[in-house]
Amino acid sequence: MTLIALPLELIESVMKQLDSRTDLIHFSATCKRACSVCRPRIFACLRIQVGKEGWNDSSASLFKSLTRGKIDVARLVRNLSILTVFPLRTRCSGSADMMYHKTTQARALGKFVKDIRNVIPQFVGLRHLHCDLDPSCGFKAADIDTIIRALAVLPRLVSLSLNFGYGSFLLVPPYLIRSSLSHFKNLRSVEIRGEANSYGNIIGPLVANNPKLTRLAIVGRGPALITTFCEIRDYYNLRCLPITELAIGCSINATVASLVPYLRHLRIRTTIDSFIPSDFWIALTQRGIPLVTLLVHNATDALMQYIESYSGLEVLSLSPADDRHAEAFYTRVLQRHICTLRKLSIEITSRGKWCAGPCALDALSRCTKLVELNMPIYMHHEAGVVYNPRRFAMDLQQFLVLLPSLQQLYMRGPTPIHEFTGMCIQSAINYFHSDDPLDLVVSTNAWVYRFKTECGVYVLRCVRPWKAVQSPWDSW
Repeated sequence: MTLIALPLELIESVMKQLDSRTDLIHFSATCKRACSVCRPRIFACLRIQVGKEGWNDSSASLFKSLTRGKIDVARLVRNLSILTVFPLRTRCSGSADMMYHKTTQARALGKFVKDIRNVIPQFVGLRHLHCDLDPSCGFKAADIDTIIRALAVLPRLVSLSLNFGYGSFLLVPPYLIRSSLSHFKNLRSVEIRGEANSYGNIIGPLVANNPKLTRLAIVGRGPALITTFCEIRDYYNLRCLPITELAIGCSINATVASLVPYLRHLRIRTTIDSFIPSDFWIALTQRGIPLVTLLVHNATDALMQYIESYSGLEVLSLSPADDRHAEAFYTRVLQRHICTLRKLSIEITSRGKWCAGPCALDALSRCTKLVELNMPIYMHHEAGVVYNPRRFAMDLQQFLVLLPSLQQLYMRGPTPIHEFTGMCIQSAINYFHSDDPLDLVVSTNAWVYRFKTECGVYVLRCVRPWKAVQSPWDSW
């Protein structure tokens, strides 16, 4: 039987097993029926790079075909990313304005702005858009205003991500695009990145004009979020926002907590200017706002009191630097969430009471729903203890025996390819008894290794180079 004679149900079954976009393209070329089934998935996510380095790839060629009307696939796109890869502008002698307009980059950007204005209305089914509007790449205020106005007419757009960039070329007068932003009415997710003074006054209109907005992510410098929420409260006279998920990389205070009574997911990324005062956690405690997801770096007394004040936390990530909070966390705070906690990450860089020890093991063993754990098991809780592979294996074995519900375990330690260390880890894994296979990841100072089941046997595989410490699920 040839592929052309296969029923539609079988073609759809085969298509679901193809993960890469290349495989889908090859499969769609086999017959017309397969092509009609695969096209929506092939073009569901589209990434376009704009710049002298990006016009050679296939996505840019597709963008050119769209602008010239040669193909009609824009209606199939659901997620669109527009990235600028122009080199950063530098100051030069003479008239900066004249030098700017004479460059090839300026001409290419001008053509891109014109093309994107004509192409964006074709994406009638677009739901998520990410766009770089970095002024340091050459965008002018009028260009950004043109792009914003083109985006505002998309009928199904519910998620918007804008990157205004960082640097000395902050050429975005916010008042030019405030009127354009007023046309967005159906957004449910907004993500903004860049210097605070390049976008600080545009978040207010986005939040005020979109009553269904539930997710707000801001990564900037300076008190951008504090200023924005004060504007929302005073200028727009709003006292309650429907936001349930907040991801920030800047400073906040109690004013923010007073406007988000429905907040359930909070992710705080550490940046140069980020500062979380105690009055923010005190405000959450007094208002009885129970977070389900909490990713924060600095553990303070106010934070510990807040986590202990309620039950129901499911995802928790901490980077504590003070051992005096460890005992209270394991004996009292964690006990409030033993029936709901699913993911726990504790990031530390030195030995101490936060490490794997009797107190930690006893507390974690009570967490019946814990499926993902990121913890430095190789560090003993007693200070000054020299690493011993046998001791490390014993600690790991205790975790696996006491936590049979684990599905993913992240830990850091010596290179597991060392023969004796590998044997100790293999011996400890043999004590793990569960219906679901364990995904064990070992991070060293150079590489990341993963133990995976192959034919029922755990096999060590090196998966990627080691990077800066980050929670496994800490993503934007």
